[in-house]
Amino acid sequence: ATEIVKGTELNHGGTVEVAISLNGGVDFSKNNPSFEYKPVPIVQGLTPAHGSIYGGTRVRVVGYNFSKESVKSCLFWGRDVSVYYGNTETVPISTYVSSTEVVCTTPAWMKSQDVLILVIANEDIPSLGNSLHTRGQIYHYHEQIEIVSVHPESSKSTGNVTVEIFGGPFIANNADGFYCMFGDDIVPAKFVTTTQITCRTPTHAAGAYSIEVTQNGQDYTQYGRVFRFYHESIIHRIQPA
Repeated sequence: ATEIVKGTELNHGGTVEVAISLNGGVDFSKNNPSFEYKPVPIVQGLTPAHGSIYGGTRVRVVGYNFSKESVKSCLFWGRDVSVYYGNTETVPISTYVSSTEVVCTTPAWMKSQDVLILVIANEDIPSLGNSLHTRGQIYHYHEQIEIVSVHPESSKSTGNVTVEIFGGPFIANNADGFYCMFGDDIVPAKFVTTTQITCRTPTHAAGAYSIEVTQNGQDYTQYGRVFRFYHESIIHRIQPA
């Protein structure tokens, strides 16, 4: 038997007619059924584009052909191995936003490395073959950052004091940005080296608060290191003068 598929180009999706011939393509069946091809989901961007090996980072995935009826999962593929032999993880889509955006939560990963993130439907992973590189975008897993020391460890409550945070490892050329969190207040930070960033204290009520940092706007450290804000001393009078 010979199967002939006629209709819309498959890579763009569409409904096609399926006809069967039993004599080498001379005569075809009548009243043929239809078959619908879904367009292939293509990932064009990730925000953030990196996160901790501990996982749990919510990644905004943008692209096109994200059909609500067909796309089900995000595939995380370690690029240094074949899809036939593991180092892949498939997680359900956390939030469907639109045909051009979904949110996926990263699984934990064994080591720091680049992986490809794809949006897939009910597909057999090995069958993806060479389309992996054209359908996905790179996401970088890195070690969980840590805070080793903070200098100074206090600031006047009016803020605007430069604080140096030592620890890391921090990523250079980080498009997702660095941030410091004093209690619940978040301020931008600047990269200095892979072991140092700096930020300026915000205006804050006096007291002791935790200071934490992130390098993707989402995964903050959880060390609970104490940072103190104090009322600035003002001398009104000296006696005896």
